[in-house]
Amino acid sequence: MLVRWQGSLSPLVACKKRLQRGAIWLPFFIFVIYLFLCINFCGARKLNLNRATLSDLEALPGIGKVLASRIVNYRKIHGKFVNISELKNIKGIGEKKFKLLKRYLYVDPESFKENSLKSFSSNLEPKVFYYTDENGTYHFTQFPEKVPKKYRSTLKLWKK
Repeated sequence: MLVRWQGSLSPLVACKKRLQRGAIWLPFFIFVIYLFLCINFCGARKLNLNRATLSDLEALPGIGKVLASRIVNYRKIHGKFVNISELKNIKGIGEKKFKLLKRYLYVDPESFKENSLKSFSSNLEPKVFYYTDENGTYHFTQFPEKVPKKYRSTLKLWKK
């Protein structure tokens, strides 16, 4: 069965009128916003800060070679990150950059537990310092910052 349209080009004319009014752009605009939100909030994978390599970090927005190497060096010196806010201790990462980066990074609690016992057991023994005063008397302390300034030149780490 063949169906005829009333008027020869009525669907095309209606489509042309919608295009002129801009009604066809609304569904397209909604679709683009939906894709943008899905990519940014649903499908974005976060990067484990304790396992990220230099190239992984460089791929993040706002991080170049220098900042990526500072993050890796900080991790080598201070051990694995316990919390993501430790990034603020690195030169070049302020509050603004931290807010940008925390969307892309996380700290895996399991990756911290691997080394936490080793680093904790090595830090169990307190460091003891000693210094001598003008009478030659030895004074012992665990807090070298509390030693009077005139005796700081004689301050030494006591080794058992």
